[in-house]
Amino acid sequence: MQLHHQAAQVKRVLEGNKIKTLYHFTAIGNLTWIAKYRCLLSKGMLEQEGIFDEIETGGNELSLNLDRELGNWDKVHLYFCPNTPMAYGKQGEAHAVYILIKPDIALWQGVLFTDTNATRKREGGHQREQGVEGLKLVDFETIRATIDGGPKPWDRTWHRNVQAEILVPDRIPLEYVDHIAFISPASLEEGKRLWGNGEHPPFEINYSLFHSGFPYVKEVILTTQEVNANTIESAKFIDKREFTVGRDSKITLLINLKAVPGLQANVLWTTRDGKIIVEDNIEFEKEGDYWHWPAIKTAKLGIGSYFVEYRLGDIRWVKIPFEIRR
Repeated sequence: MQLHHQAAQVKRVLEGNKIKTLYHFTAIGNLTWIAKYRCLLSKGMLEQEGIFDEIETGGNELSLNLDRELGNWDKVHLYFCPNTPMAYGKQGEAHAVYILIKPDIALWQGVLFTDTNATRKREGGHQREQGVEGLKLVDFETIRATIDGGPKPWDRTWHRNVQAEILVPDRIPLEYVDHIAFISPASLEEGKRLWGNGEHPPFEINYSLFHSGFPYVKEVILTTQEVNANTIESAKFIDKREFTVGRDSKITLLINLKAVPGLQANVLWTTRDGKIIVEDNIEFEKEGDYWHWPAIKTAKLGIGSYFVEYRLGDIRWVKIPFEIRR
């Protein structure tokens, strides 16, 4: 990619404002497509590749229409910091992950900087520009304060200015991805499953990038050991993915999660082709940290390949493959 003619000046401004990372958030299921294409694609490129309908995009129909209208359709959206209002919205509706991008991407020709959300039209709308003039639009004081001290959602100025964006034309190759951040060990495990066997950027757990207050799965173990209220805090459970008919009479999915009042959890034990064998549901009455241990008798399954899925509300957090052998 060709560098912008002011690339050196842009780099100095970013370094002067201690911008060492740019942030992209997305639904975890999109990692499958990022792994396949070895890059982050703009909506326009996703459409061109014929996979747009397979992607869980950010925003709603209105924001997608605004992206088309305002010239964002061929851009990949990045932010200067995590914990933005847009990220808050995504975390409330999806199993989200952060993709941390090397700031060198901002030196490319055609990259635009905005002073707030790139779909904003009301209340003065937004401004955008390339190069140094674009960076002058960005409220780096608010950006730095958010990176150091977290969000201030009660502050209208913060709410507007923290949404400053970096709009990158067409695609971002994986070589510019520093690492991918997950909220918990269970989330990271699901990310590995979705990515597949190919090489990937470093995967890391970094809870601090995410908004607190949302339910999520912390840890997950598949075990044949007896799990009950007496053993849950004291026993050391062995995680397994292969089981034996006769020796293993019951398989337990041991889940550690954060819940909110009224949260419903759904457990699906399925064949590899998606046929449901057993479905369980539970509702959590209070906010807090919980252990949940749904189980299934191996006699219900028999020899073969299976999945167990765990959802909080409509959001899938884990889908674990396992085998039962003779």
